[in-house]
Amino acid sequence: MSRVRSSRTISTRRRLSVSASVPGSRGVGMTRFLSLIVLFAMLGVAAVQHQAAAQSNPPAVIATMDSQRILREAKAGKSVASQIKSFIDELQAVIKREDEALKARQDELRQQAAILSPDALEQRRAELQQSFNDAQRMVQDRRVAIDQTRQQALEVIKGQMLDIIEELQQERDFNVVLDRSSYSWALPSLDITDEIVKRLDQRLPSVSVARPKGF
Repeated sequence: MSRVRSSRTISTRRRLSVSASVPGSRGVGMTRFLSLIVLFAMLGVAAVQHQAAAQSNPPAVIATMDSQRILREAKAGKSVASQIKSFIDELQAVIKREDEALKARQDELRQQAAILSPDALEQRRAELQQSFNDAQRMVQDRRVAIDQTRQQALEVIKGQMLDIIEELQQERDFNVVLDRSSYSWALPSLDITDEIVKRLDQRLPSVSVARPKGF
């Protein structure tokens, strides 16, 4: 009889032991479950953020243009180029005159070298070199002045170009404009160069270029 009771006691203890391990197992399962909930929540937030970013950044609608061709073909660009050429031709004439004058002085000094004293010869050479340096500086200054004048005139054209591009953007609903210098190839249908030239000719047929400094 005592043996039976002992056996039942052992059996009860075993069941209690097994029952005691159950709460621990549920704790592990709950932790994993909560971890999954947090993970899914994070993924959900990331998905919402990605969707919001996609909505705030619409897909690119591209147009292309060739700014160099616009300046070459538009009436305003041709007007600027013609006036700048006249200043360059004028500078070339000045350079030619200065070169001829310096060459004549050099030839004269060479002929008089035998009759001049060493000090006089050295002084004449120094004067000739100074004249040569002055002529070089004058030519450089005028070239810079021509370039500055050209850039100022081109800014007037570029301002009109930007206004036209903004108008075309409203009409055609593009949001990116690429210049020909920045890409290798694009569909011809994307190009708005001809339309820019057309409107630019209507609004700005010519540009008055200021006379460069020193001319």
